[in-house]
Amino acid sequence: MTEDSKRKAAKVLTTYGEYLGVEPSASALLEEAIRYRVLHPEPVTDSEVVPKERSKSSAELELASEYVGTLAQRDPERAAEWLQTLPDGDAKWWAAKNLHVLWSNFDPQAANRWKSLLPVAQQKAVDALPDSDE
Repeated sequence: MTEDSKRKAAKVLTTYGEYLGVEPSASALLEEAIRYRVLHPEPVTDSEVVPKERSKSSAELELASEYVGTLAQRDPERAAEWLQTLPDGDAKWWAAKNLHVLWSNFDPQAANRWKSLLPVAQQKAVDALPDSDE
């Protein structure tokens, strides 16, 4: 399968997966599609206008954060495990921040314990992100 075909398949799965019967909280295929899109963001053409507040990989960032949020509602530990399969970068840091915030809503001690076990560089990257109310 060519890279272009893989990119298209990953986009279809992440965009229309729920309509295709892909269960978002328990699908290894969906997880792999999101991970693929994070690793291989869609190229931005010269004709596209990308707002300054949004990076070229904002779709991938949102996918990772939303998926972690979906997993966290049922199993935050599973969400934390999946998060570690993402490559270091904005998508991973934002997803980690979102996981910590969501998990803190119902078990702050567990959320803080998880965050404290992250490598120091990851903790710093997550802490450096602005809060949603900023």
